[in-house]
Amino acid sequence: MSPREDVRWMRRALALAARGLGETNPNPVVGCLVVRGGRVVGEGFHARAGGPHAEVVALERAGARARRATLYVTLEPCAHFGRTPPCAPLVRDAGVRRVVAAHRDPNPLVRGRGVALLRRAGILVTTGVLQDEAALLNERFLGSAREGRPFVLLKAALTLDGRIATARGQSKWITSPAQRAQARWLRRLHDGVLVGIGTVLADDPLLLPSPRPRRPFARVVLDSRL
Repeated sequence: MSPREDVRWMRRALALAARGLGETNPNPVVGCLVVRGGRVVGEGFHARAGGPHAEVVALERAGARARRATLYVTLEPCAHFGRTPPCAPLVRDAGVRRVVAAHRDPNPLVRGRGVALLRRAGILVTTGVLQDEAALLNERFLGSAREGRPFVLLKAALTLDGRIATARGQSKWITSPAQRAQARWLRRLHDGVLVGIGTVLADDPLLLPSPRPRRPFARVVLDSRL
């Protein structure tokens, strides 16, 4: 495969990975393609935490056609047992000729072990194809894995003078309907939303993501008087 072809197929893998946004926490979103003879013979994405990984889905769909094929995946295949078995041995045993991974996995349980296992098996491994795009897609997972702490996103709507309400505490919509819809969508990418008691008493917000994820979502209120 040429570098141009690698980019082409990785873009498709990234689009697949994005279909899992909001559903895989605390796992990353991952997309995978199996390409042989210039055609996709199997593809998949990680749809929910505890469910099959993208590589498993793609290889099952490819079947025997995976032998001597190239596998494109947006994150280094895992090499450890968690809620599901590791993917790197499965990729090795499928007989693929080459693996192209967009990003290395910084998780201490992986961190190069998947790539090393594949290379020891004689599989050609290329990393870094569309790495920046893959990192942006998984910024919450990658940030937590590197820093060892939760990924926190601050959302605030302010006027030009830095206010969120009048001196009497009255407030009106500062953002547009489209921006408010985006804020609700951003919530579903995270495990919960946190606000102060003042916001709850003044606005009585629902604090729900939209669309609602199938996994649990926490609504946390800070109150210094409790």
